Amino acid sequence: TLTQVIAAAGTAMGPGAGAMIEAEDALAEVCRRNCADILDAADVRWTFEVRHGKAVDELVDAAAEHTASYIVVGRHGHHGLTRLLAGSVSQGLLHHARHPLLITPPPP
Repeated sequence: TLTQVIAAAGTAMGPGAGAMIEAEDALAEVCRRNCADILDAADVRWTFEVRHGKAVDELVDAAAEHTASYIVVGRHGHHGLTRLLAGSVSQGLLHHARHPLLITPPPP
């Protein structure tokens, strides 16, 4: 199962909230279609789900619910202030995941 997590910011209220939710849904659909192109061509059986919340919590929960063999995440390579402000999903999973974890580096 491929899990796309949309940050809890999507629950924002105010004049731009509707547009933000639509943009998040559109992004998730693009991700699903890209995965479909690759995995269907390789004849891989797969499912896709979208979750809303904190990425680390949602990925840990998804792995448990789907009895995952392991968790695979990509690393963006953020450093310094960006990493401090945005946090690190891979770092959080290193501390909280109860499944084997594979962290892939960003492409060169």
